[in-house]
Amino acid sequence: MGIQDIERIAGATRYDTPPIIGERVLSHLNPNTVPSVFIASGENFEDSLSVASAAADMSFPILLVKSDSIPEATKNFLQKYDLGTIYVVGKQSSISDSVVEELKNYGPVEDKRGTTRYQAHTNVLYDLKLKPTSVTVAHGWTFQGMLASGTLAALTNSATLITNSQSLSDDVKYYLLNIQDELDYAYIIGGTDTLSTSVENEVDSYIKP
Repeated sequence: MGIQDIERIAGATRYDTPPIIGERVLSHLNPNTVPSVFIASGENFEDSLSVASAAADMSFPILLVKSDSIPEATKNFLQKYDLGTIYVVGKQSSISDSVVEELKNYGPVEDKRGTTRYQAHTNVLYDLKLKPTSVTVAHGWTFQGMLASGTLAALTNSATLITNSQSLSDDVKYYLLNIQDELDYAYIIGGTDTLSTSVENEVDSYIKP
């Protein structure tokens, strides 16, 4: 009964661990699959957390970089595989242009950075052509909501959207408008002190009757 075994998956640093997890992800894919990856900042939690559900849905490993350099563990993973697309995600201020240019040495790069965390996140959703029937909405300035909603979003094939506590950003509104015909459910993550009733009402206005 209970847990039969425990395995620790860990690297020496925050940059060493994601490639180990990425190896496990790819080991479950069809051998003929050409894998793609997300590249996110290892210094800003929201950049990687905001794409976690999309990564789970698409079976894309998430690898981390520093703002101005690519750690050796990330380079080694990128060199090992013939990659489909390298998606660079997060804010423009989180990952420098020079890092994006260097990533082009490892495969085709799609630069999905945005000027804000909200734009950066919806850029990814548009590019992957994700048109879900449900969304999870979490606070974009604290990690707890995004972390807690990741598994739910993956299990329900929901897109995770991030916003501030009082209103939806224009980028999120435009994304919801684009999926409005398919959208029939939304999960609001957290209490009204985290996401206000006005945010809930805004989201509800995009759900089809």
